[in-house]
Amino acid sequence: MLWILVLFVWSVFGGLLFSAIEGGNDRTLLLQEFRRQKDIWDKRPSFQDEIFQRFRNVENDLDNYAAKRGLGPDEAGKALVREALEWYEEKMGITITEPVMEDTKWDIFGGIYYSASLYTTIGYGNYFPQTTTGRIVSMLYAFVGIPLVFTILLDWGFLYFTWIEYFWNHMNQKFCRSRMARDNERKIRNERVRRVGSELSLRSTSTMPLLSVHTANRELVNNTDHHIESNKPLQALDVVLSEQEQIKTVPLKSALIFFIMWICFSAWVVRLWEYDWTYFTAFYFFFTSLTTIGLGDVVTKSPKFIMFQLFMTLVGLSVVGLSIAIIQSKVRLVFDRLIRSIDAQYRIKQIDQNVATMSIITDEYEGIKRLCDSQPLQDRLVFIAMDEHKMSMLRERWRQKSRMVNRITQTYPSKADKFVQTGNRVYDQPNVGEEGEWESEYSYDDEEGSEEDSEGGELDELGRRVPPSRKYIYTIFD
Repeated sequence: MLWILVLFVWSVFGGLLFSAIEGGNDRTLLLQEFRRQKDIWDKRPSFQDEIFQRFRNVENDLDNYAAKRGLGPDEAGKALVREALEWYEEKMGITITEPVMEDTKWDIFGGIYYSASLYTTIGYGNYFPQTTTGRIVSMLYAFVGIPLVFTILLDWGFLYFTWIEYFWNHMNQKFCRSRMARDNERKIRNERVRRVGSELSLRSTSTMPLLSVHTANRELVNNTDHHIESNKPLQALDVVLSEQEQIKTVPLKSALIFFIMWICFSAWVVRLWEYDWTYFTAFYFFFTSLTTIGLGDVVTKSPKFIMFQLFMTLVGLSVVGLSIAIIQSKVRLVFDRLIRSIDAQYRIKQIDQNVATMSIITDEYEGIKRLCDSQPLQDRLVFIAMDEHKMSMLRERWRQKSRMVNRITQTYPSKADKFVQTGNRVYDQPNVGEEGEWESEYSYDDEEGSEEDSEGGELDELGRRVPPSRKYIYTIFD
């Protein structure tokens, strides 16, 4: 509903804009034409009187005219009448020329031109069928041709994306190494923040700080307000960016740059056979063609060069496929980041459910929305283009993680201290039962059982209940 309202407002804005620009010019042209016709209408009686007077003078001027031209009386009379009629037609603005038999425009080149305007959905309007059979065949032809062309354009777009991505990465590695290093450092800092959860999301849902997050500090993971009972310092695990994160992705504006450059090149080429076009006219023609607008006010007059023009048009239209390929690559990247953010929220929930966003917001729709709002602006814009399948996967991930109950956050002090001293993660270690048997990595209970355990406090080394003062083990998330 929001987008429909935006479209309505945009339509009203376009109506006001174009009526202001073209309305004044159109009124000027209409006024000029009105004045011309009004002037002819006002002078028409005088022109009629003049031609009537000439007809009356034919008999008086006949002898004189015949003697000068060497004509007979009948021929001289017809010549005088013909001159009077031509004078009247000229004064009335009537132009009559000798007709010339022209060839049909529906030759092989004209047919290809019309076919291209069908399956590219441009529809210039200067070629159109006038027979019922032609209209029926046009609909059937377009029904098959449009999907075929869209398939080709998408394939070409992904091929262009492969070339541009290779060139982009090569140029970055060769000329922008220092900038790529700075970008990777920034991504590592953002990744550390992401792995401990969304700072903005936590601030908006709880007043209890989990970690003192400083994105500008490289030793982010060591700056906490909590302490671990251990004789050895906790060693930070290195954050290793994925290969997809390390590569600088192709920006979406590259498709726009390619589109504009191709229009400029095509406008220069088409002027080789369209001599009477200015460069702006050629640019305007290709812009309306590649955007499939096809107004028809400017059309090519040389259909014999349609094959060259068709090739340039198809290459320009494939920019749509290029844009889709770039957007898909960014959607995959943002999807992976959100998955890691959800996992980070689950780890926060393992540490303290009182400050975990996942514990406070159990609804997956609101959770994903809150998580997305805390992402950078570019990621939020890409999130809008994410397909419903990936959206459902994110919501399902949030739903599964929010319903999990993990008991390892309340563990034996000796066991926790042992794992912390080695720099390992507590929740990655297998559990040891009372009889020395290894248990599964995670232990899940239902909601009632988890509430009983949390209310009863934790156990000491002898298995006795102790007061519910909790000791949390903060480790490095990966």
